[in-house]
Amino acid sequence: MKGRTPGTKLKYIQKKRYTLKNQITAISVFLVVFGVLISCQTATDPLEWTDEQAMIKALEWQEANPIFARGPMDWTNGAYYTGVYKAHKATHKDVFLDALVEMGIRNEWKPWERFYHADDLTICSSYLYLKSLGIEGVDLQPTDTIIQQHLYKPHEWKEGNKDKNQQILWWWCDALFMTPPVLTAYAKLKDDPSYLDIMHTYYMETYNLLFDEEEKLFARDLHYVWKGDSTDVKESNGKKVFWSRGNGWVTGGLALVLDQMPADYEHRPFYENLYRTLTARLLEIQPEDGLWRTSLLCPEAYDHGEVSGSGFYTFALAWGINNGMLDRETYEPAVRKAWEGLRGCQKADGMVGWVQNIGAEPKPASHDSWQNYGTGAFLLAGSEILKLDESKETAFKALSTTSDWDMQFEDKCTEDWTQKWTLDGLIAQVKNSDRGMHFSAGPEYKNDAHHAVMWTKESFDGDVKIEYDYTRTDSETSCVNILYIQATGDMEGPYVKDISDWKELREVPAMSTYFENMNALHISYAAFVNSADTAFYIRARRYPKPENESFNVTRITPSYDNEGYFKTGEKYHITVIKTGAQLFFKMEGKEGEEIFSWDLSNVDPVTEGRIGLRHMYTRSAVYRNMKIYTK
Repeated sequence: MKGRTPGTKLKYIQKKRYTLKNQITAISVFLVVFGVLISCQTATDPLEWTDEQAMIKALEWQEANPIFARGPMDWTNGAYYTGVYKAHKATHKDVFLDALVEMGIRNEWKPWERFYHADDLTICSSYLYLKSLGIEGVDLQPTDTIIQQHLYKPHEWKEGNKDKNQQILWWWCDALFMTPPVLTAYAKLKDDPSYLDIMHTYYMETYNLLFDEEEKLFARDLHYVWKGDSTDVKESNGKKVFWSRGNGWVTGGLALVLDQMPADYEHRPFYENLYRTLTARLLEIQPEDGLWRTSLLCPEAYDHGEVSGSGFYTFALAWGINNGMLDRETYEPAVRKAWEGLRGCQKADGMVGWVQNIGAEPKPASHDSWQNYGTGAFLLAGSEILKLDESKETAFKALSTTSDWDMQFEDKCTEDWTQKWTLDGLIAQVKNSDRGMHFSAGPEYKNDAHHAVMWTKESFDGDVKIEYDYTRTDSETSCVNILYIQATGDMEGPYVKDISDWKELREVPAMSTYFENMNALHISYAAFVNSADTAFYIRARRYPKPENESFNVTRITPSYDNEGYFKTGEKYHITVIKTGAQLFFKMEGKEGEEIFSWDLSNVDPVTEGRIGLRHMYTRSAVYRNMKIYTK
């Protein structure tokens, strides 16, 4: 996690409280600071700036050159400040937070005027973000009001006019960026999934109306949906009209929705599948220079790429890589090429050009054309590029090699295992040899008594690093191995903190006994088979599962699916690092190495406990050179 640790972040928020009493002072200071920054700006080559510097320059220029279509709360500013809040979330830089807070104060925390129009809710995303940070003075009452009216107050668009384009509430594809992310964030803030359900209802109306199954793209509105007659609107090459920014609104909006949507939400698979469909199509039609043209299927009509659509695509694609939904090897070259193109559209004063003006269909842009939503798309893209650039390898290496680690546990695994380990399960077998510790669960599939877990006798506090050699010895095509990290009882009933005190309750080591009654982190690996045509994965979870919730709610995103590792008979070196904010799992084998990581900054901390090795029934492996460090 870049920037401040969770503790210092809280101190920062407390320090930066804004109240009505200091609004005038805050605004005055803010404007003076911006004036100094702009006046001191040098006309260097923008390509020499770091990505973060380029984002700050873009923000500074845009704040000094405000623009909007209808008013300061309208959709253009809503899209811009969505980029600003994501930039702050990625960098934790005060300059982005200051811009957000000052905007909210100027706007009196209000949306724009039309309750029925999806565009006029967009600005509320930034208000909800600031509220999630605990910024004092954020007033969500106007947001509450427009959301309730938008969803439930009667309007002719909800009834539909079959003689016009406005046949549904969200009748144009842009709406899928403007309001669904607001409703998803609002549902999370209110802990009320009913807002997701009604969002899904309206979303499906738009999808069914405008999504083209053949081209795997969205028409901007019904005007561009072919009817098979002389009224069909066509490009100069005879193809359908698919507007870049329109599909950018949809794809960028999908990433924003998925970013806040619960992993176990009933309809999440629809959004994930649509996201993967759109991103795959965008990869197919990306021009060689990286930037998509304003017309997706008639790119030859334009001699230069356009920033707003390309920025939203770059954001969405990079988000997918960073969150484990897109294959890095397949999509990262496209993201890098697009970001290079976007950086080339920024001028020396920070302005981002090549932005198509407000419209509803493909039109030219130029080096000098700009809009605030174009800057927002640039900032959105940059926010995920920074995460992409925050190399997992670099972060892992820095943590792994620090001299702060103290070895607390070492077992070559060639001597009597009972000296350092205990065993849950009466069927399992553990044998030591020169090869290591051969740990085998029972052979009977779907018999809980045949599960097995080995536990260290020692408990470990604070940050931990775990290293060991792992060789799979089974050839099963189901079930998993699990590493338990710092497990303790959840202190409910007999499940006291020290898990050794209720070992007899785990003689039959059913999975539910663990995920319902332990505080622990879990990493499952060597899951299912080792070929690309069958499901297997590497996943992290946080126990315990809340009562009356599904097991899926324990999952920590991302889930790394379809990872073809841990072949039978091959030795892998495993290194796991857990800190307060990060969890890493590194595997090294003959075919190379890979690092998987999870952000723990929003996960309830796990700070002490034993280390466990679970084999589900039928699974077996050899372990050697187990080392555990703390700091």
